[in-house]
Amino acid sequence: MLNDVTAILREHRLALPSDLALLIKAFITLEGMGRGLDPGFHMAAEALPLLRKVLRARYKPKVLAQRAWHALSRSLQLVGQLPHDVSRLLRSARHGQWHMALELTHLKRVGNQINQAANRMAMALVIAALIVGSSIVMTVQGGPTLWGLPAFGFMGFCGAVLGGIWLVRAIWRSSHQSDDSDH
Repeated sequence: MLNDVTAILREHRLALPSDLALLIKAFITLEGMGRGLDPGFHMAAEALPLLRKVLRARYKPKVLAQRAWHALSRSLQLVGQLPHDVSRLLRSARHGQWHMALELTHLKRVGNQINQAANRMAMALVIAALIVGSSIVMTVQGGPTLWGLPAFGFMGFCGAVLGGIWLVRAIWRSSHQSDDSDH
């Protein structure tokens, strides 16, 4: 069963909540210890009566009625405060002091991704310009040389190689970070 669950999680790129993963790990450990002591031990069969007892206690009519009463009293308290809240809101709107805060976390993430893509595009253009410019400088005779090559052209190519390595590394790192955050 655990293999099936992990296969489904991997297939759909889902992450198991850490507390649930720890609970499963504890059950596996208990099952292993139990089978080590008694080969006929089955954790599910042993835990089922306890689970039934807990569920019965949690869903007793008296417990459900208490929860419903607490929810109803909180709702009535909220309804009782509603006229005051609406009055305060209208007063603020009349005085031109009505402020609304809106947080768009997904929009921030998209903006960050666009900014990151634009930075990479700019870096790629700089690298391309270095390659083209260095190629042109390499064809010009005269000026300082380095290992028999025009020094400025050679330095331009070195800069393009370093920039290309940085760009490839940045792309690789961000693609692996997004894979990790998906899990």
